[in-house]
Amino acid sequence: MCDVQNAKTERNHKFPVEIVLTNEDLEVEYMQYICPDSTLIIVDDNSWIHGITEHVFRKHGRPLHQVQQEVLNLLQGRLLVGHDLQHDLKALGIQHELPEESIRDTANS
Repeated sequence: MCDVQNAKTERNHKFPVEIVLTNEDLEVEYMQYICPDSTLIIVDDNSWIHGITEHVFRKHGRPLHQVQQEVLNLLQGRLLVGHDLQHDLKALGIQHELPEESIRDTANS
């Protein structure tokens, strides 16, 4: 399963600030904060939803390109199951990187 938390940028775009991937037993296999580029202005960290403040993801996060590669490597040859995955994959910028047959989105069932 996959879950992505987002923040809002100055142009009202969403930027992913955390991703969590779990296995079929719901054990966390990957959890990472994502740090936006220093030029990206966050207008709402949405911490009221997920509890992650801008200070936390800027201090402890990895760059998006690094997280994208780590996630793609971890998911290679695996089945990704979750709800509204296209939203999460789009937020991560990897919606076209995974084969369609490797995704089971319960929002489309």
